[in-house]
Amino acid sequence: MGIMMKWVFVGIFMAMGCAPQMDGTPTNAYDQYLVDFNQDLEALGYPRIDFSQTIIFQNDTLEVDGRCHSISVRKSGPAFISFGKRMKSYNEKQTMLMVFHELGHCFLGAQHTDTPRKIMNPTPIQPFTYAELNDESFR
Repeated sequence: MGIMMKWVFVGIFMAMGCAPQMDGTPTNAYDQYLVDFNQDLEALGYPRIDFSQTIIFQNDTLEVDGRCHSISVRKSGPAFISFGKRMKSYNEKQTMLMVFHELGHCFLGAQHTDTPRKIMNPTPIQPFTYAELNDESFR
């Protein structure tokens, strides 16, 4: 989706009161992780998610690694995801884990868990490998 179209969706979110912490700029830097997320969903037997209305911002004033804002949890439709400045220092694996964590919130309705080695554990960068991710990782 082009940057101009993303700004149209930002306007819709703002009109609905659903776009806090708008400091930052839209970015396509995380697009490959959206593709990877859908490939993993399909491999696990789940339907693909339509990310065409997903807006991802890099927000260097955000105090947490990432935050999902959506009107409601669903498999498609507008969603606003912002990533904080620490994301810039993460390696590719760490970035993928954080993006998947926020997508779990926005599109799968996943909540935080205290269970170690689960992607939805909010402790920064859990020590598990990509190969260990499965449908149970989001529960």
